[in-house]
Amino acid sequence: MEALSLGAQPAEYLRSPDREEHGSWLATGIVKPITVAPELDRALDLIERRAATGVEFAVGHSGASYEQVLQAVDYGLRQATHTFNGMPGLHHRAPGIIGAILTDDRLYAQVIADRVHVHPAVINLLVRTSKALPARS
Repeated sequence: MEALSLGAQPAEYLRSPDREEHGSWLATGIVKPITVAPELDRALDLIERRAATGVEFAVGHSGASYEQVLQAVDYGLRQATHTFNGMPGLHHRAPGIIGAILTDDRLYAQVIADRVHVHPAVINLLVRTSKALPARS
């Protein structure tokens, strides 16, 4: 597993998705958005099984590679939580999560645009690389 950038999340709470645990609360239909680290064991299974039921998945607090993010997008991942925070930065030889966000039109980037969490120039970069999104229902 790659090094994770957990942001404010305590590392001792990081664990792989567990069907036994998430099955009952997802079955209620109340839980809709879930942030997941796609590189964790069973994360793709969770995305694949639940995206079809209306659960929205976002990558976040993750050290996933570019390829891992794109694979998760193929399974139903559609967003990025707190883009640039809690994830490794963009590298020209290892584009990672940021590279996937900037290049895959299937991903919607959430960003904390308070000029503290992300520098205004980087917010501008994100906006300049984004296409207009269709209206969400």
